[in-house]
Amino acid sequence: MVRVLDQLTIEAGKDVWIEKTPEHLSLAPMIQRYIHGACFIHIIRDGRSVVGSLVDVTRRHPDRWGGVWTAEKCAAVWNRAIKHHRRLVGRSGHIAVHYEALASEPERMLRGLCKVIGLQFEPEMLNAGAATRVIAPEEQWKSAVDGGSRGVASSKFETALSESEQQRIERVLSDSSGIRGIGDE
Repeated sequence: MVRVLDQLTIEAGKDVWIEKTPEHLSLAPMIQRYIHGACFIHIIRDGRSVVGSLVDVTRRHPDRWGGVWTAEKCAAVWNRAIKHHRRLVGRSGHIAVHYEALASEPERMLRGLCKVIGLQFEPEMLNAGAATRVIAPEEQWKSAVDGGSRGVASSKFETALSESEQQRIERVLSDSSGIRGIGDE
């Protein structure tokens, strides 16, 4: 896989590649053993928003997600991810960026991130339209990135979950505070 991604990168005239699969978070230590210099950018989003988004997308595309997920299952996914983030952020090759800051101030956050990881900021980085070229047919919900950042998306926590679900999830959701990221003062 690394050879293929390296070759595609060279053919595109670039010198870095990005692979974004959330499930790889738990494999980060192993990936770093085999890919020298791998850098992981942890995008930390409010857990309630994550749960709301997961509930919503699994309701709209149950065939892609193995059925509709309960709010509790979505909270468990978040809790597992935040546990990995806490364990890894701050280690060599692991940098956190808070979603809300990235969405509300994309240029400032990307400039800071580029500086930390040793890349030159390019204004084209703010154009999300290129991302649509890599959206698989079964992932059409991702096509909303076509227009680029529109700021912080409203949370689906309030619209996708009932009031009783919200209360149950609030009680079991792990806290993400304390994870320092790019731009945190």
